Amino acid sequence: MQYIIVLTMALYFVVMRIWGPVAALIITTIWVIACVALYLRLDYRRKLRHYGKRLENIYEWQQSPTDKRVVVRAQEHEAWIKLSGNKMGIRVITLFYQDAHNPSETWEEYTDRVAATIANDRILRHQEIERSQGRDYYLREMHGQQGIRFSEEPEPVSFWRRLFTRKKQPV
Repeated sequence: MQYIIVLTMALYFVVMRIWGPVAALIITTIWVIACVALYLRLDYRRKLRHYGKRLENIYEWQQSPTDKRVVVRAQEHEAWIKLSGNKMGIRVITLFYQDAHNPSETWEEYTDRVAATIANDRILRHQEIERSQGRDYYLREMHGQQGIRFSEEPEPVSFWRRLFTRKKQPV
C-alpha cells in the first residue's frame, strides 16, 4: 500500500512538472480510482478463493452479552459461501447467548457451551471429510489448512529470499 502512495505522489509531481497542476490533478485522480478498483477486485477474488477452498464450518457466536451483530456476520458468511459455490458443503453455525434452549445460562456456561459445540462439530466435520474424500485428501488438505505439513518437501522460498541469502560453503 505504501508503494501505491509513493507512486501516486511521484505521478502527481511528474505530471504537474510537465503539463501543469490541472492535468496532474486529473491524471492522479484517475490513477487513484484505478488503484481502488483494482484493490477491491483483488480483495473480492481473495475472499472468493478463501471461501471456496475452506473445509471447516464457520462458527459465529456472541462475543459479549450485548453483541447484536451475530446474525449479520452469519449472513455475510453465508453470502460469501453461496458466491464461492460451496463445493465442500460448509455451513455457518450460529450460537446465541441465553437462547430458547438455554434461557437462564450464565456467561461462563455459554462460553463452555460454545467451546463444546465447536469441538464436537469439528470432530464430526473431520470425520465427514475423511469418509467422503479419503484419508490422503484429509491429511493433505485439512492439516494443510491448519499449517501442519506431513511431506518432506521444503518450505517454498521466495525469489528475494533466495537472492539475498548466502549459501553456506562447506569447510
